[in-house]
Amino acid sequence: MLYISLPIGFLAGLIFATASSVNATLADQTTVTFIGRVEGATPFIQQLNFVVNQPANLKTVQFTIQPKPGSVTRPLSATYPTAYLSARGFLDLAGNLKVPVFGLYANFRNSVTLRYTFSDGSFNETTVLITTTRYADPCSYRDPTVVQARTSSTSLSYDYLLLKNECSDNSPTIMDTDGAIRWVGTSGTSNAATAFFDNAIYIGNSAQLLRMELDGAVAVVGDYRNLRVTELHHNIDPGKYGLLLEVDTATDVESIILEVDKDGNLLKAWNMADIVSAAMIAGGDDPSTFVRRGVNWFHNNSCAYRASDDTLIVSSRENFVIAIDYQSGAIKWILGDTSKAWYQFPSLRAFALTVPAGSLAPIGQHAVSITYNDKLLLFDNGNNSRTQVPPGISRTFAYPRKYAIDLVNKTATEIFNYDQSTVSEICSSVYEDAPDNYLIDYSIARGPFAEIVGLQADGQKVFDYKYPTPSCQEIFNAFPLHFDQIRFQVEAPDFAGTLTNISGRDFVGTGNDVVIGGFIITGSTSKEVVVRGLGPSLAQFGLNQVLSDPILSLYSGSQLIAANDDYVPSAQLVDHGLIPGNARESGIVVMLNPGSYTAVLRGKNGTAGFGLLEVYDISGAAAQIINVSIRGRVESANKVLIGGFIVATNPMEVIVRASGPTLANFGITDPLTDPAVAVYNSNGTAVVSNNNWKETQQVELTNAGFAMVDDREAALLAILSPGPYTAIVTDQLAAIDSHGIALLEVYNAGTQ
Repeated sequence: MLYISLPIGFLAGLIFATASSVNATLADQTTVTFIGRVEGATPFIQQLNFVVNQPANLKTVQFTIQPKPGSVTRPLSATYPTAYLSARGFLDLAGNLKVPVFGLYANFRNSVTLRYTFSDGSFNETTVLITTTRYADPCSYRDPTVVQARTSSTSLSYDYLLLKNECSDNSPTIMDTDGAIRWVGTSGTSNAATAFFDNAIYIGNSAQLLRMELDGAVAVVGDYRNLRVTELHHNIDPGKYGLLLEVDTATDVESIILEVDKDGNLLKAWNMADIVSAAMIAGGDDPSTFVRRGVNWFHNNSCAYRASDDTLIVSSRENFVIAIDYQSGAIKWILGDTSKAWYQFPSLRAFALTVPAGSLAPIGQHAVSITYNDKLLLFDNGNNSRTQVPPGISRTFAYPRKYAIDLVNKTATEIFNYDQSTVSEICSSVYEDAPDNYLIDYSIARGPFAEIVGLQADGQKVFDYKYPTPSCQEIFNAFPLHFDQIRFQVEAPDFAGTLTNISGRDFVGTGNDVVIGGFIITGSTSKEVVVRGLGPSLAQFGLNQVLSDPILSLYSGSQLIAANDDYVPSAQLVDHGLIPGNARESGIVVMLNPGSYTAVLRGKNGTAGFGLLEVYDISGAAAQIINVSIRGRVESANKVLIGGFIVATNPMEVIVRASGPTLANFGITDPLTDPAVAVYNSNGTAVVSNNNWKETQQVELTNAGFAMVDDREAALLAILSPGPYTAIVTDQLAAIDSHGIALLEVYNAGTQ
């Protein structure tokens, strides 16, 4: 059992209760002794200090803050691997351990659970009660007008909000959906140009980019004065590889965009004055009356990267939404009010998308983003231009709007809007989290007040709060966050065995019967991968009824980041010998940041047949793939679920699981009742197999944190030598014509 000793006379606000796991071998041997705590930079942050007698035994430390009584929000939780703690100076070889706890309620007795997991899978848990001081809120968040209090619904996909503001030197603010402040900035900076990225808050400070760790530490990661930058303004948005910064320079006002990585290094830059001028000159127009350097002719207020066609989408409040090629900067399309000045120029009019009857083009918009299904989402303020003539029309209402962009027919069709009968002429935002879960910010509604609204997937309002504000500074922009499962990472210099190429083969049907593959990339560097969807070429291996025209989609969470029907030859596919064997097969080459990804293989026009989904690691970067999952239908004969993977470099401990019955908890109506799994080597020999997970390795799987929910499901743990392997999920009840959807998972146990 974990032992914690308290010094005599220690602060009464801290109380401990301890629980130990069953079979906790290293947990029994390891003591973690409390030696004190340190107040953080704000009441929302504390640092708890311990001494660990055998620090090599420790694998992760997790804290979880319980919500206030009556709240249905997910608990705020974060996990620190010991490699991260060591890299940050929070754990040394002598066993001195510092655990930063952030997201505490201010002026409250917080119940915090600390979970210590050891390298053998055993763990101990400690309950800590931390009483915090009051936060003197310089903004108006503590005194809202509650139009609708947070409902008891648990269907809303997010529970935390990033409020980008300029109402204090503690920008920004993180709030939960109950309206409670849970974190504020620690850099002493007031700037709405902020973003949550790489488990940290980034904020502009004049020509500098600062990074605020959630534990309160602040560092300057970028200084762009050498680029003649004078100010980071408006928003910071996610880009292709890093962050998109909107900047002013000595010569250009709100019309230059930089992309930088997490360390502030410049990756790419776009000057919209140069891009628009070049297009106008090429089209026979004089840009001098439209592109007027030194004045706010463009007014860039947000950007978004669209991975499906490698496009940078830029919001120009004065003019339009404009899409440019990420690499070349060439204009692809323009969407906006055709009564504005830009439409008077034939060179720009040639790029205009048509808005069909029943749809409205955006005017003076903010907060452009790309949704999970590749649609354009934005906040349409309805306010005309202030610096261009003619200025265009103004409306008496402001709507969030979503558009389907059809580049073949050059149309933008409105497929969603939300009417709250509210006017918000400037600033403001809307973002979609999980499908149809929205966070809307009316930054300066008439009153004046800022209003934030949460909508769940069925369209029901979950919360609605108003805050007095003189202008945009209270809530310039509001972005949904997931602070319920934060996991910090640090790049490890060396690995043991690694998963490289992975694949899944199954019969591809329609609806739930498509093939879905998931994989996780860890580390702090990006990794280039090839994802392939094969069908016709499988016929050469003796398969009948192959998928005639496979289509691939790649998602990060709910966000579509790449898609392909018929592959396009590329140097990467040629160099690595990965050109598909048939022109109708699919191939995606993409650089991915660390995170979780899902690939979906389906048939074009609803066709069915055997298909093969593959993911290849072609980068050799330090980041690694640590987990792969394949979901598909299992029947009988050759209609089984097959997953392939390669163990590279060194022997690797893997965990292989086959789930069936528990998929019903996730909306699958016909899960496989009794799955079995076997792993085969390159000679076709079964090296390990399992039917019901408790039969042989219950203790090992439980200690490793991979216990199954249903006794009929299969799981195994094995050490595999380098080489290719095939895992096959079959139906134990095939004799009685059972079938259903199953999930096959392969984990690199050494990274868990």
